[in-house]
Amino acid sequence: MNNKWVVYLLAFAVFLIGTVEYIISGIIQMVATELSVTTSAAGLLVTVFALSAAIGAPIIIAVTINADRRSVLLIVLSVFILSSLLVYVSHSFEMMLVTRMLQGLSGGIATIVAMAVATRLAGELKFPPCGNGMLSRSGCNCRF
Repeated sequence: MNNKWVVYLLAFAVFLIGTVEYIISGIIQMVATELSVTTSAAGLLVTVFALSAAIGAPIIIAVTINADRRSVLLIVLSVFILSSLLVYVSHSFEMMLVTRMLQGLSGGIATIVAMAVATRLAGELKFPPCGNGMLSRSGCNCRF
């Protein structure tokens, strides 16, 4: 697959992970009603995701620093997809909390690895030099 499309695919995956993190905020009252908890307790589902991504992801990245990035990315994306399916079938608040932790941890790792891989791949792409384009003809330049 062309590096350009891999970068777009990784960006799309990171976009979906971010969407999954915060989409529950819009339906928090329905989730609270379905799980028979208060709205503030259901808000923990967002907090648990964010904390597990913020605390757990850097630790796992440090542990797997010498591992192949492709295999790490495939594993954590698989865990993220599996945990998303588990959230769908969760019928208790406790199970939902655990699966949101898994989502946060795997999503945080996937985001970090995807950004690192995309940055490396984007560096290999050929970009036109500054001064070739519409902006340079109108007086705007990208020289620093």
